[in-house]
Amino acid sequence: MRRRPFPFFRLAHVALDTLLCVAVYLAVYLLRFEGVIPQVEMRAFWICLPILVGLRLASNYFMGLYSQLWKYVGVRELFQIIQAVGLGSFLFVALTYLLGITGFPRSIFVFEAAFYLLAVAGVRYSRRFSAEVTLFSHKGPQQRTLIVGAGDAGAMVAADMLRRRDHGFVPVGFIDDHPAKYRARIHGLRIFGGREVLADVVENREIDAVILAMPSVSRKVIQDYLALCRPLPVQLKIVPATHQILKGEVRVEQLRQIQIEDLLGRDPVRIEDQAVRTGLQGKRILVSGAGGSIGSELCRQILAYAPEQVYLLGHGENSIYQILQELQGAPLTPIIADIRDQQQLDLIFERYAPQQVYHAAAHKHVPLMEAHPTEAFLNNVLGSYRVLSAAMAHGVEKAVLISTDKAAEPVNVMGLSKYFAELVCHHLAQRAGSERFSIVRFGNVIGSRGSVIPLFEKQIAAGGPLTLTDPEMTRYFMTIPEAVQLVLQAGVLQHPARTYILDMGEPIRILDLAHNMLQLTGHQPGEIPIVYTGARPGEKQHETLVWSDEKLVSTACPQILAAHLPAARAARHLALLTEVLDCLQHRLPEFEPFFKQRLQPLCQPAASVARGKMPA
Repeated sequence: MRRRPFPFFRLAHVALDTLLCVAVYLAVYLLRFEGVIPQVEMRAFWICLPILVGLRLASNYFMGLYSQLWKYVGVRELFQIIQAVGLGSFLFVALTYLLGITGFPRSIFVFEAAFYLLAVAGVRYSRRFSAEVTLFSHKGPQQRTLIVGAGDAGAMVAADMLRRRDHGFVPVGFIDDHPAKYRARIHGLRIFGGREVLADVVENREIDAVILAMPSVSRKVIQDYLALCRPLPVQLKIVPATHQILKGEVRVEQLRQIQIEDLLGRDPVRIEDQAVRTGLQGKRILVSGAGGSIGSELCRQILAYAPEQVYLLGHGENSIYQILQELQGAPLTPIIADIRDQQQLDLIFERYAPQQVYHAAAHKHVPLMEAHPTEAFLNNVLGSYRVLSAAMAHGVEKAVLISTDKAAEPVNVMGLSKYFAELVCHHLAQRAGSERFSIVRFGNVIGSRGSVIPLFEKQIAAGGPLTLTDPEMTRYFMTIPEAVQLVLQAGVLQHPARTYILDMGEPIRILDLAHNMLQLTGHQPGEIPIVYTGARPGEKQHETLVWSDEKLVSTACPQILAAHLPAARAARHLALLTEVLDCLQHRLPEFEPFFKQRLQPLCQPAASVARGKMPA
């Protein structure tokens, strides 16, 4: 075993404290007797000196003073010093009385304790002072920084900037929305006022960077400050997560750029982790579309709950290989198969006997599916029917269909195909007479294939222009991990409605998203042009998460609602589903005329779909 190097700095601290103790003791005696110690007092002086030194060093050690790094002493260390001095003084007084030492001036007790406290604290703080003076003389490039949030996080950030100027930030002051704090000071830095004075402070104080030091603030506040900073020539950064604040771990190097996830119209989700763990632990789980953005994240999060085995079902070998490489060592089994092949699916379910199924495989690209309705229905409807039929035939405990907001009041082929996939789930659930089938419907996820955000990132990297179809177009957005968290939560719910709607927050205008992404990448307004191309085939201006005739009810999870399929619509469309499945399985050449005659009329005109809103 390698020996730890001995901390020689502690010996230096002990030696210095010994010298301070002796010097203070002598100085107090000389002060008490006006410069000359009487001969009669010398006996008590010499008897008490080694006792005092021993007690001081022992108290310092016991209170942890020799574990401190003087460069970083603060209020906490000052309290340790006070406690050590107080303990040493108490023991010294008690021991002199117990030993019966006479002739010792009682005033020495008080003055020695006070002067020793000043000496020990002064020496330690002088080291920190010299370190900060050195940093203040740092000659590298410095950014004059304004901190938004005069709370614990802001104070930590300011203190670290003052202590470590080599990071290139010079704190100038604070902005805070609490009027009671106005004109107060933290670490000598003034709180200028609320957000209304931010622009004036940036201009008058020549601010280069603005730090949002509010780790638990709502997304709306972050959006507001981003909008305030958009016309200003400043960089905008944010502090890390709240749990790091609670540990007192905020440091300048942890500051990061604001990411597009910080601007979503919904605060972070919270799930009942124990219920999900109970539902997944020790289970055999099959995920279809496991190589896709949602399917692969399902695999990642399911593995965190210790399943017996996860089966990665996919048609694209490359994407399945990539997720296998990422999750090496986990209990994973890859399965390359076509979800439209019933015989192959039956063999898979018979061989592996999964207990739960998460069906995420689907065609999702709206313009491409608009041009290929037969393929959209073969994959999204017939494929879902065959996967879920195999699940029912082989006694799967639970099957979850991943749907989309485009299935509500569909205006395009892709949305209509996903709606009929939902009908497949209702149809099989009615046949099985159980609640083991469920549907989870949500909107766009950040980072998924075909999402507008990766497209904007590529266009910005290329220097523009950014292409938007309509300046008023809105969409719901959620991060992939958050969406999957709620999918897993919905999977353990039991509700007769069977269709679960995730709380996506408020819809976001795509033009605002484009402006925010330009600002986050350091571009000024107008630097990269935005071009409007007009709506693509089958594209909605506004998405909605529910049909106008669906009744929403709450569930055990406040961020998940259940939607009831109305009986009248269910009767009409389930009968039509039977014809769709018959045509896809037995009369495929006739499907396209059948689609145009019987299915396409079900698509709502895009203009008739109301502006998206998450019901209360």
